[in-house]
Amino acid sequence: MHIRILLLVFFLGIGDTFAQKGILKQAGINYQSGNYYKALQQYVKGLAEDPGNHEARYKECICQYQLSRFEDAQSCFQYLIAHTDKYPSSLNYFLAKTFRSENELDSSLKYFDKYISELKKKSPDSEAMKSAQKEYDATIKAKEQIAKESKVEVHSFGVKINTKYPEYGPLLSADEKTLIFTSCRPDTKGGVIEDNDGRYHEDVYISYYNDSLKEWSQAKQLDEINTVINDAAVYLSPDGQKMILYRHDPYNHLDQNAGDLYFTEMKDDKWSVPTAIDVINSKYWESSACMSEDEKILVFSSNRPGGFGGQDLYISKKNNLGQWTAPINLGKINTPYDEDSPFLHSDGKTLYFSSKGFNGIGGYDVFYTVFDLEKGTWSSPVHLPYPVSTPNDDLYFSWNLSGKTAYISTFWHGGAGDKDIYKVEFPQDQTKILVLNGVVKDTLSPIKSAKIVLRNLDTQKDEHYVSDENGGFRAVLEDNGKYMLEIKKEGYTHHTQFIDLRYPEQHQKIENETIILKKQ
Repeated sequence: MHIRILLLVFFLGIGDTFAQKGILKQAGINYQSGNYYKALQQYVKGLAEDPGNHEARYKECICQYQLSRFEDAQSCFQYLIAHTDKYPSSLNYFLAKTFRSENELDSSLKYFDKYISELKKKSPDSEAMKSAQKEYDATIKAKEQIAKESKVEVHSFGVKINTKYPEYGPLLSADEKTLIFTSCRPDTKGGVIEDNDGRYHEDVYISYYNDSLKEWSQAKQLDEINTVINDAAVYLSPDGQKMILYRHDPYNHLDQNAGDLYFTEMKDDKWSVPTAIDVINSKYWESSACMSEDEKILVFSSNRPGGFGGQDLYISKKNNLGQWTAPINLGKINTPYDEDSPFLHSDGKTLYFSSKGFNGIGGYDVFYTVFDLEKGTWSSPVHLPYPVSTPNDDLYFSWNLSGKTAYISTFWHGGAGDKDIYKVEFPQDQTKILVLNGVVKDTLSPIKSAKIVLRNLDTQKDEHYVSDENGGFRAVLEDNGKYMLEIKKEGYTHHTQFIDLRYPEQHQKIENETIILKKQ
């Protein structure tokens, strides 16, 4: 009897051992496939019975890192260092990046130093060495920028918008009363957690600003937009009536790398059924987009072949038939790394975007470039320093019309959790442009379809506008510029007005300009 019990316990023990080895093997398969969330769950279970398996422990740490659980990854890496001296040298590289993500820059530099020292001995000319040196230089730059006193203020959007789940892609109407953004929360329509990143599917949310309470309403899902697949909002027109969506179907196993862009607009107080932007979409990944205010230019990101590497930015223009032309790569704006989340300013020539490729301070940083109308080229990208760019990924940057407030989503240390949405306030206008908010009226009512010509007297170039059904129009002017404004409408006398922005008193005047036309 006792022998039988002992044999049973022995064989049960063997069964448990095989089971643990089996789960670690399955974890390894998911790890190789990039299913880090599923692999992590299996590593945790397998390592509970086999804590001395340092190879599995290292992969568990990498899973934590890939899932942006930087604090957990950091503890995991340090546990491994404390329990064995047999670990890959790349551990120092990943540990350095977790410290940088937590803004512990001195510790980050210490581990980058260790990693680079080992590479110098083994492969000084390798791509790994170039990458490590780039990350080291970014950390040095981050330390320098963070040490500088900044008058820029960063404010969270608060608990009615930000949660412990990811929130990103803030899109605001021109009056800054409507906020549309993307989040991955348990109430997502699909209700599914992805094996690769451990996140719920993306859904689109909306919130409204209450002037009397001076706060945003509790964010709610846009039910007519969201589906059981990934739905993300990437562009909102200034009037809040048109939107570009990104959609990706994780259930389409034949097309796992593809995500497409869709267009929708408000009709009868409801968003229309989104339609694919066929000329722009490919069988590859189109992840974000923006349009100019006149809706004649579209800039988007894609990882299609033929670019500089990773995700690149492309441009398409609308022809006379109202169709999008074949996309063109934006050239030197792109790098062998990733460029994403373009935002075209109201001036129609300043493009903001996020990139991993230029000299930033870690992850995606925010840059801008200006289009030279005469040369037909983009200027060399300029880095927006800390706190707009941080040691983490900074994406979906946009300005308001005043040029004093920007919006961004980032993984800010001390935030609600994961990526959050922030408002960045500057002490003065950073964009060097002004927006003329005009209304054309007669003595009683608005005048629709008035023809408006704004001539820049410095460049002698004209911009053309048409008043809407409420008589409104919006024109973009450069600070310190001189302009001649002409307004014509059949049946009314012509209006001519000189605008001189070299004088500050003109600035406030054009923010709400009413032009009265007299009937002939």
